[in-house]
Amino acid sequence: PTTPAAELRAVLTHADGSVRAVAYALIEDTKTIHTRDGGGRILAHAGHTQPVAGAAFFEISDMEGGEVHLRLVTASWDRTLRIWDLSVGSTISVLEGHRDALTGALACIPLCDGNVHIVSASEDRSARV
Repeated sequence: PTTPAAELRAVLTHADGSVRAVAYALIEDTKTIHTRDGGGRILAHAGHTQPVAGAAFFEISDMEGGEVHLRLVTASWDRTLRIWDLSVGSTISVLEGHRDALTGALACIPLCDGNVHIVSASEDRSARV
């Protein structure tokens, strides 16, 4: 069997440079993001109504138990950001507010309390935190 053509959206590596996870969109369906972890497990994340322009991984800490959870944020032409739980592939949150398509420029800034600031950019010439 042939592998479908895909566009890479994000890569997360371990400190030693080995790949921890990748996020990609298949050419025939750029609205769905697929993730593959280092163990080869693949999840499909469907929910955007327009193509996904960018993605970024981030970790969030459970302050009570000290557990670290891997998340993915995706930016779409549908003017939304989606935050995904990578343990099950479901949407945790949908963030709205831009007036035009998101360009895919994303930054995830970790905070000392275990939370993360997400910065997005849009065709409406705005950046939002």
